Amino acid sequence: MAKFVICPAPATHCSDILRLIKELDLFIMSDYRGFGIGSQILKNLSQVAMKCRCSSVHFLVAEWNEPSINFYKRRGASHLYSKEGWRPFKIDKEYLLKMAGEE
Repeated sequence: MAKFVICPAPATHCSDILRLIKELDLFIMSDYRGFGIGSQILKNLSQVAMKCRCSSVHFLVAEWNEPSINFYKRRGASHLYSKEGWRPFKIDKEYLLKMAGEE
């Protein structure tokens, strides 16, 4: 099951960041894929992000993990760039609202 933590980010770290949600790990075992578990986790994360007034969610996906890349892209994630075998993505507020069911 996914674990995420909401941590206050001090202004000294970055003037643009008020809050930071850190996804520690998200992995759905193959026997449980296709049942909407990942979508529900992402919906819950989106709801927390909206309650905390986050403007986006950033995360990394391994370059070789095309199923996950496609999963996130279908939910509005945009690919930022590729470096050292990882692809950073972000989901903007518009799509967080959509997934959170608040739109």
